[in-house]
Amino acid sequence: MTLEPVDVPEALAGRWLDLERRSDGSFFQSWGWIGCWLRHLPSGLTPRLLTVSSGSEVVGLGVLVARRETRHGLLRVRGLHLNETGDRRIDPISIEYNGVLADRSVGNASVIRRSLTWLAENEDGWDELTLGGLNAETAEIWEKAAVDSGLGIRVQAKRRCDCIDLEAIRRSGVEYLGTLSRNARHQVRRAMRLYEAAGPLRLQAAQTVEDALDMLGELKGLHQAYWTRRGHAGSFARGFFESFHHDLISSQFDAGEIQLLRISAGEKLIGCLYNFVKDGRVYAYQSGFDYDADPRLKPGLVSHCLAVRHNLAQGALIYDFMAGDSRYKRSLGTDSHSLYWLVVQRPVVRLRLENVLRAIKQRLARHIEGL
Repeated sequence: MTLEPVDVPEALAGRWLDLERRSDGSFFQSWGWIGCWLRHLPSGLTPRLLTVSSGSEVVGLGVLVARRETRHGLLRVRGLHLNETGDRRIDPISIEYNGVLADRSVGNASVIRRSLTWLAENEDGWDELTLGGLNAETAEIWEKAAVDSGLGIRVQAKRRCDCIDLEAIRRSGVEYLGTLSRNARHQVRRAMRLYEAAGPLRLQAAQTVEDALDMLGELKGLHQAYWTRRGHAGSFARGFFESFHHDLISSQFDAGEIQLLRISAGEKLIGCLYNFVKDGRVYAYQSGFDYDADPRLKPGLVSHCLAVRHNLAQGALIYDFMAGDSRYKRSLGTDSHSLYWLVVQRPVVRLRLENVLRAIKQRLARHIEGL
């Protein structure tokens, strides 16, 4: 086990890609995402590479970033963040399906146990380890590893994640819209008919990096217009977000990992979708829609339905709406699961006191709600 500074991100590419070929990691654990993230981190941060080895072979990799913070104006905490920074200006790129990249022949559980045991016994400069966007199986492994190591653990957040099992739809022989509820099916078909009054519905997939960046620009315009009208900044208001995704698209599009889709009715732009693709899973990451005054027009529902049809034809296995409990995701999804945000804590008195006070506050809130 080693924990070493990452001075030159590209020097890690060969090692990471080699393990990636031997793993079942998500897109967010791929070198495409991790390498781009490392290239864009501000110079003041010092990411460190956690390496788990078996003999001379690397079987686990993760990036840890240390960050000190003061909570409640007086509680000083030394934090470690896995494949994130703890900085709210940077982390809204929103990693999900996170974790230590693990050799499939060794297993995720073994790599996690060894990582946490080593950190607890050999690395003194941390009070808590933040683990964002874990699937249920990975979260359970971290929880057990924390208990076995004498560490505390709490669930910071649990978020619903809806998805569509595209392979099950193929096996059923039923067209995708036929799998939706009667109400959802009615809304989508009505909206499609209304849009078609302006011209034929069309989905255009970016064919080149230039196409993809142009579509990202259109998506940005729609996305920002929607959120600023509601008094919010929008994702693209953060400079880091936009520069990161320009680089990600430029570096990974030709590898087949980036999908930009433009949906229109005749000359009318309805929406744009920005998805990631890895091992048959399509991650519906970001979107921008033209919301009309007519509430019967459903640009999000129509755009995603056309995207599902497109990905069915492309042979994809899963269309993943990612974390967030939204009505449209429930309406369009065929399956759901949960993602978890965990915090592993050393047995530090000030953190135990904070947890006690947090629990009291939550109980009071529930009591007041029940009155």
